[in-house]
Amino acid sequence: MAQAQGLAVRVALAGTMTAAWVLAHARAGTTVVPAGAEAAALASVPLGWLGTVAELGYDRWMTIESFGFSLGALSTAAAVWRDLASTPEAIAFEGVKFLRDHAAG
Repeated sequence: MAQAQGLAVRVALAGTMTAAWVLAHARAGTTVVPAGAEAAALASVPLGWLGTVAELGYDRWMTIESFGFSLGALSTAAAVWRDLASTPEAIAFEGVKFLRDHAAG
Protein backbone atom coordinates (compact mmCIF):
# COMPACT_ATOMS: atom_id res chain seq x y z
CA MET A 1 0.00 0.00 0.00
CA ALA A 2 2.78 2.46 0.91
CA GLN A 3 4.67 1.69 -2.30
CA ALA A 4 1.52 2.33 -4.30
CA GLN A 5 1.55 5.82 -2.79
CA GLY A 6 5.18 6.35 -3.83
CA LEU A 7 6.57 5.89 -0.32
CA ALA A 8 9.75 3.95 0.37
CA VAL A 9 9.33 1.31 3.05
CA ARG A 10 12.34 0.27 5.09
CA VAL A 11 12.00 -2.16 7.99
CA ALA A 12 14.65 -4.14 9.85
CA LEU A 13 14.37 -6.60 12.70
CA ALA A 14 17.56 -7.51 14.56
CA GLY A 15 18.76 -8.54 18.00
CA THR A 16 20.04 -5.05 18.83
CA MET A 17 18.38 -1.70 18.38
CA THR A 18 21.51 -0.26 16.76
CA ALA A 19 21.74 -3.05 14.17
CA ALA A 20 18.04 -2.70 13.33
CA TRP A 21 18.31 1.08 13.00
CA VAL A 22 21.40 0.98 10.77
CA LEU A 23 20.02 -1.77 8.54
CA ALA A 24 16.61 -0.10 8.20
CA HIS A 25 18.30 3.08 6.99
CA ALA A 26 20.98 1.40 4.86
CA ARG A 27 18.80 -1.15 3.03
CA ALA A 28 15.60 -0.77 1.06
CA GLY A 29 12.68 -3.07 1.81
CA THR A 30 12.48 -5.50 4.68
CA THR A 31 15.49 -6.98 6.46
CA VAL A 32 15.22 -9.74 9.05
CA VAL A 33 18.44 -10.69 10.83
CA PRO A 34 18.52 -14.05 12.60
CA ALA A 35 19.62 -13.93 16.24
CA GLY A 36 23.39 -13.75 16.49
CA ALA A 37 23.87 -12.74 12.83
CA GLU A 38 23.97 -8.97 13.40
CA ALA A 39 27.72 -8.68 12.75
CA ALA A 40 27.45 -10.49 9.42
CA ALA A 41 24.47 -8.36 8.35
CA LEU A 42 26.23 -5.12 9.30
CA ALA A 43 29.41 -6.19 7.50
CA SER A 44 27.62 -5.63 4.17
CA VAL A 45 26.97 -1.95 4.96
CA PRO A 46 29.67 0.20 3.29
CA LEU A 47 31.80 2.17 5.75
CA GLY A 48 31.05 5.38 3.87
CA TRP A 49 27.43 4.96 4.90
CA LEU A 50 28.33 6.07 8.41
CA GLY A 51 28.52 9.65 7.09
CA THR A 52 24.81 9.36 6.38
CA VAL A 53 24.13 8.93 10.09
CA ALA A 54 24.88 12.62 10.72
CA GLU A 55 22.98 13.68 7.58
CA LEU A 56 19.89 11.88 8.88
CA GLY A 57 20.13 13.90 12.08
CA TYR A 58 20.76 10.85 14.25
CA ASP A 59 22.31 12.14 17.45
CA ARG A 60 21.63 9.30 19.83
CA TRP A 61 23.78 6.48 21.13
CA MET A 62 25.88 4.27 18.89
CA THR A 63 27.37 1.08 20.27
CA ILE A 64 30.56 -0.87 19.78
CA GLU A 65 30.05 -4.59 20.16
CA SER A 66 33.24 -6.58 20.59
CA PHE A 67 33.75 -10.31 20.78
CA GLY A 68 37.08 -12.00 21.31
CA PHE A 69 38.10 -15.37 19.98
CA SER A 70 38.36 -16.79 23.50
CA LEU A 71 34.58 -16.81 24.03
CA GLY A 72 34.14 -20.27 22.49
CA ALA A 73 30.59 -20.86 21.26
CA LEU A 74 29.76 -17.14 21.29
CA SER A 75 32.81 -16.41 19.13
CA THR A 76 31.76 -19.12 16.71
CA ALA A 77 28.17 -17.84 16.56
CA ALA A 78 29.44 -14.30 15.86
CA ALA A 79 31.88 -15.64 13.21
CA VAL A 80 34.90 -14.33 15.14
CA TRP A 81 37.93 -16.49 14.45
CA ARG A 82 40.65 -14.23 15.90
CA ASP A 83 41.03 -11.38 18.36
CA LEU A 84 40.54 -8.05 16.59
CA ALA A 85 42.86 -6.08 18.87
CA SER A 86 45.39 -6.74 21.60
CA THR A 87 42.92 -5.92 24.40
CA PRO A 88 39.17 -5.23 24.78
CA GLU A 89 40.08 -1.68 25.79
CA ALA A 90 41.93 -1.17 22.49
CA ILE A 91 38.79 -2.14 20.58
CA ALA A 92 36.76 0.36 22.60
CA PHE A 93 39.19 3.27 22.15
CA GLU A 94 39.86 2.53 18.46
CA GLY A 95 36.13 2.03 17.87
CA VAL A 96 35.20 5.38 19.42
CA LYS A 97 37.87 7.09 17.30
CA PHE A 98 36.53 5.33 14.20
CA LEU A 99 32.94 6.43 14.92
CA ARG A 100 34.04 10.01 15.56
CA ASP A 101 36.08 10.08 12.34
CA HIS A 102 33.40 8.49 10.15
CA ALA A 103 30.05 9.40 11.66
CA ALA A 104 30.67 12.93 12.95
CA GLY A 105 28.46 15.64 11.58
